[in-house]
Amino acid sequence: MKILFIGGTGSISTSSSHLLESKGHKLTLITRGNRTERLPDSVKHITADFNYINQDLYKYITRNLWDCVVNWNIYNKDQALRDIRLFNGRIKKYYFISTTAIYGQINRPINEEIEIYNTIWDYAVSKIKAENIFREAHIKQNFPVVILRPGHTYCDFTIPTNIQGLGYGLIEQINEDEEVLIHNDGESQWTLTHSDDFAKVLSSLLALEDINGEIFNIVSSEYKTWKNIYMIYEDQLKKKINTCNVPAEFIYKKDNLLGLPIIGDKQKNMIFDNSKIRKIIPDFDDFILLEDGLKRSIHWAKENPEKVYFKKNIKLKIANIIKSYKQSKEYTFYD
Repeated sequence: MKILFIGGTGSISTSSSHLLESKGHKLTLITRGNRTERLPDSVKHITADFNYINQDLYKYITRNLWDCVVNWNIYNKDQALRDIRLFNGRIKKYYFISTTAIYGQINRPINEEIEIYNTIWDYAVSKIKAENIFREAHIKQNFPVVILRPGHTYCDFTIPTNIQGLGYGLIEQINEDEEVLIHNDGESQWTLTHSDDFAKVLSSLLALEDINGEIFNIVSSEYKTWKNIYMIYEDQLKKKINTCNVPAEFIYKKDNLLGLPIIGDKQKNMIFDNSKIRKIIPDFDDFILLEDGLKRSIHWAKENPEKVYFKKNIKLKIANIIKSYKQSKEYTFYD
């Protein structure tokens, strides 16, 4: 199969690049060239920023006949409209990578039929608008889109936390006995999915013919509270975590950018009903357990300390939020 990836070296997509290459697909990647060490050996790689107008690049991709296109980097409706113009009538299938963050607060297992209505987080709002553009194009123009909604996805070279941008900074916090911020009481249910599992599902979907216009959540069936997620880190690192529970609204009030993904997503209960995709992929539930996935991520960091990256200013922001909260009248100690 001749496949075009726009992106393909990120925390979700790298596993898919390697898996599809290993299965013998003819894979071309267009990336900005920032992470070439993650590229599979035999793929064709084009260095370019697809989100900047590049007529020569656009001519190249439209003159080729692709069995499918996966754009890992669609974040707004204008980008969606561009891809519809470029690819409509020229490809067999197009995969839009959306997100489960588009769901609001739902107190029952989430399936693909539940209304999407996250109006809090601008990232989710933009993904909703892009989804609507693609769905309309499928209905009116028969654009061959398949919408995939991954949840919170991590991989061997990232670790999942409740603070966007913290990543491996959490390991440093724990090892240096710094306070670790957990939003609210830590009891909201959350689902974490390894990118190898996302890749396995994507590979299976590529083999199916009659799924144009369909929507699939791609998330693990395993879920845990944030409190339990951090207990796994304690067990893996053999070190007690010094946690501080801070209300999500207080975090947002002190730092809008840090707090927005929490109040708009990570404080919700995210448990999924995977009946739809389970019907077409029999081994869907054979996912990597969170305990095993985090062990791989921690091992990778130990073996590749020069490649470990996180936003250094995030730790300072967290420390300031915790300090402000403990000095406030809202401070409550959670046992």
